[in-house]
Amino acid sequence: MEDYTKAIPIAKDVYWVGVYMENDTFQCHTYLVVDGEESVLIDSGSMLEFEAVKQKIESVIPLKNIKYLIAHHQDPDVCANMPAFEAVIQREDLQIVSHSRNFALLKHYGLKSKFYVIEEHNFKLKTKSFDFDFLTTPYAHAPGAFVTYLRDRKVLFSSDIFGGLEESWHFYANENYFDEIKLFHENYMPSQDILNYSLNKISKLDLSLIAPQHGSLIQKQYIQKVIDELKELKCGLYIDEGYIHSLIEEKEKEEKANKKLNLVLDSLENIIVISTTGNRLRYINEAFFRFSAYKNFEEFKQRHHCICELFEPMEGENYLQPSYDNGKNWIDILKENPHKDFLVVMKNKDKVNTLFQVSGKQIDNDEYLVAFHDITIYQENMNFMKILSNVKGVYFTVAKISGELQFMSQSLLDDLHIKDFASNRFMIRDFLDKKDYEKTLNHIQTNNNLSYEVNIYYGEVSIPVFIYGYFGIINHEPVHIGILVDLREIKRLEAEAKEKDFFIMQQAKMAQMGEMVSMIAHQWRQPLNAISAASIQTTMKYEMDMLEKEDFIQTQHFIQDECQKMSKVIDTFMNYAKNTQTDSIEFDVHKAIQSIRDIFYNELATRGIKLVYKEETKLIVYGNQNMLEQILLNLVANAKDALMERYEQKEKMVNIIVTTNKTIEVIDNAGGINDDILDKIFEPYFTTKEAGKGTGLGLYMSKKIMNEHFKGDLKYERTQEGSKFILDFNTPPVGGGRY
Repeated sequence: MEDYTKAIPIAKDVYWVGVYMENDTFQCHTYLVVDGEESVLIDSGSMLEFEAVKQKIESVIPLKNIKYLIAHHQDPDVCANMPAFEAVIQREDLQIVSHSRNFALLKHYGLKSKFYVIEEHNFKLKTKSFDFDFLTTPYAHAPGAFVTYLRDRKVLFSSDIFGGLEESWHFYANENYFDEIKLFHENYMPSQDILNYSLNKISKLDLSLIAPQHGSLIQKQYIQKVIDELKELKCGLYIDEGYIHSLIEEKEKEEKANKKLNLVLDSLENIIVISTTGNRLRYINEAFFRFSAYKNFEEFKQRHHCICELFEPMEGENYLQPSYDNGKNWIDILKENPHKDFLVVMKNKDKVNTLFQVSGKQIDNDEYLVAFHDITIYQENMNFMKILSNVKGVYFTVAKISGELQFMSQSLLDDLHIKDFASNRFMIRDFLDKKDYEKTLNHIQTNNNLSYEVNIYYGEVSIPVFIYGYFGIINHEPVHIGILVDLREIKRLEAEAKEKDFFIMQQAKMAQMGEMVSMIAHQWRQPLNAISAASIQTTMKYEMDMLEKEDFIQTQHFIQDECQKMSKVIDTFMNYAKNTQTDSIEFDVHKAIQSIRDIFYNELATRGIKLVYKEETKLIVYGNQNMLEQILLNLVANAKDALMERYEQKEKMVNIIVTTNKTIEVIDNAGGINDDILDKIFEPYFTTKEAGKGTGLGLYMSKKIMNEHFKGDLKYERTQEGSKFILDFNTPPVGGGRY
């Protein structure tokens, strides 16, 4: 049992110094916070209590140590004795702390001390040892009412809120305290809305004790229970039946409007969250439940108070964090930076990190609407583009359906001498002549793949390129992705070839360029996607401080291996165009066959064609490996075309066999060549393909290379299921020298 005749400590450096008025249901409390010569007296009371309060203070500290008198409102039970305390404290720097709305009436007590207006000091008071926060609670029950939060001790001096009328008063409240405060709040609080406005603010505080001006002190174990019960209490206007009916009608209208709004929000792909400015969750749309493992809002709220609890901690000022050391929350950060783009990483239902761009807008004084836009795929594509940006000899572009260019690889910008791509709006028409522009734009707008040669112009620069373009989606937007092969070196070789009577061979190469670019695209997609994924995973681990040295080294080796694969494909393509007529050595045909397999494997696999390589013996020949690769390229490409155009069976096969007879056989099961044209297949410009799809130079040049370069022969045999082309390195050459 507490001794009410003495000052009672209720927290470290905090005392109850009020007066127990026996048989009075309306107990009034005064509190003292001891902080040396900057001590604070809270709600000093009326003249009925002055002497008793004064004596209790003097039992703890000298009166002159009081520098601040806090008055939560202007009623006499709170501050009528303040002039008497001014007289006994006798400090010139004594200050009366209250809201400006209260000072209009407080001055009538004849106070002489300086007024400390809380809104002029950002609703804070700092003494030598303590920080006091003031939270306005308007009309609960006075217009200028507020409560005081002693953050360092987690004590709330709540003024009239939580006050009670008790016939049998207890210093500390018990679990039934709501029954003792119900009557007071029903009659002294204007409405349930006004009371809940204040209770919502108080709910956000970390509290160990509530010290009201009336009633009992509430300890931590009962605080949330009392708050929840008070929120349901009808008080003030809510007791009036007519007001309740009008309120119900307004509520029904509001609920109908909310249902319509929810239907709209639930149809969006973005995750939409409505949260209070104090970080309490009010609403999440259906997109979140499609993304996460939670089935509905109720299930989520059972485990979380805030969506920020799902944020992954990431390094970087653009990332929103689950919590902040300065007491702010993620909503505070959004409000303070309304024009800044923020990022958030959350795990989806499969526990995979997903990157979101976050934007928000305040919709009323206490609510904030936030949109989470999934940009994971967009970020992966941008990483993909950055990897490609500096590749020499091959350019990359991304264009909208309108023809606006979103991306050009850095190597292309360098070659065109463009330094300000990001700050300008470039269109495809800025780089092509009218005929090529109309053709290209038509392909883009009809979502057709591109495959042809054009000249790119910018200023004084002209670059011949071969375009391979395909339709794609980046950041939920349809785009055309272009792969442009720089033909300047090939054009130079063409000029030299004319001088050396080598034009036919180069013409044949150019005829195959579209297919080569297509195969490069197929070969590059997998390693580029793998590199992009490895890069994003490593970045995520680094930003989450989970990156181990072994993981980093392993990832680097993986990326290097994938880059070597890509480089090998490009080397094969570029070597194909080189003039290597003097580069003849002994080499194993296995290398050339493996190179062709690397080029064709994915291309054939996607078309359901199985490419099988069998080596019965090692075969070493003298000549140029690239020349052999050109022959094999022609033969495999012809087999692929034949299988796709004429063959109906399910199993499609191309076999490459190195035999013990020093021959290489390329065999397909596409049905074979008709007898009536067998004598023409090695003639120049003879083709059975549709106009524009073949030049008739492939087999002619292949046989010419076998005869003149390898001093062998290229032969044809019909099989039961298709065709067999034999590269015979035993047959004497038909004449002429080596290339």
